Amino acid sequence: MKKVVCNSVLFILLFCSGLFALPGIDEWMPTASGEYVYYRDYTFTDESYIGFLQYDAGTYAVRYYSLGNTSDKKNPIPPKDIQILLTMKKDSAFVELTGEKIIGELGADDVDIVNYLHDLVYEFNARRKKMNGKDFSKSLVSTEIYEQFGGEVTMTYKGYIPLYSLDAIRNEKGDLLFQAVTIGTLLDSSDTSFADFAGFKNLTSLKRVADKKANLDEFWKTNDNIVYSINNKALYMVNTFTFEESYFSNLPYSLEDYFIRNFLTSTEGDYIYLPFVSIQKEKGERKPYLLLTSTIMRTEESMRITKTKDAFQKDFKVLIRENENSYWLCTLTMENDYYNLNKSYFDNYLKTFVLP
Repeated sequence: MKKVVCNSVLFILLFCSGLFALPGIDEWMPTASGEYVYYRDYTFTDESYIGFLQYDAGTYAVRYYSLGNTSDKKNPIPPKDIQILLTMKKDSAFVELTGEKIIGELGADDVDIVNYLHDLVYEFNARRKKMNGKDFSKSLVSTEIYEQFGGEVTMTYKGYIPLYSLDAIRNEKGDLLFQAVTIGTLLDSSDTSFADFAGFKNLTSLKRVADKKANLDEFWKTNDNIVYSINNKALYMVNTFTFEESYFSNLPYSLEDYFIRNFLTSTEGDYIYLPFVSIQKEKGERKPYLLLTSTIMRTEESMRITKTKDAFQKDFKVLIRENENSYWLCTLTMENDYYNLNKSYFDNYLKTFVLP
């Protein structure tokens, strides 16, 4: 199959409105209204997640969600969902809460969780503030004493993660205690993807299967010579766009950094699993390119609309710099099981038709 080009200009509205920062934090890449991040918290015995959402300047949400454990029929642990809306003093050098609202009813045993969420808001903000001025274009590691997580820990930061830029917390042995699992953005006031997030409980279904090593070239179909697909199982398209590179000359991050944030941002309830993400940047004699590989957990509604049966997708996005101000944006996406079944074909397809 030949490379198909859709000639278009990609208009990126960068930081036009709705950009705020947590108190005292100088963000390397600003967090926009509606952006959020979820973490898996391994300090709980049952599978638990904690999310942070930025609504606007001074308004945030923090949510605790536990899958519970119903395997023990005698003493089942039901799922638990606690969300707190917080308002903070604007333009403050540190967190000063001016109000809060707890969504839902709390039990007597939920008070400790609420206090824990408060502590995280204060601690994460204070520790991230100490990282102001660092170069977040690469991973940063800080070794600290954090009693809430058992003593000495290493905190890893990555600039593309919104709000605190926090990626993971590990103990002295290197065991994960806290890990970013997905970032996302609310598209409008009716978007409930932050409140609906219920963890990545289906990851065990991601089983490797034997590669058929088949040639699928003849199965690609198109109606417009722009988007090609294979029976709703795989899709490929390429766009070209122009962008004035000088826009980033006075910013600490590049166009590639900006695209990493956006390529990895989940929308409309389809959640990208960050621990499986691969980021590859290539420079040199060949044309520079950025390759992002990710695994996406689909919602039932999304699966219905796209007529797919697999709850997970494999997604490849490639940003190629053709010349000054000119870029190619390539997308290759398919059902995860279909990718594993034809891994050698799609890996070679990337090398042959997508990568420069």
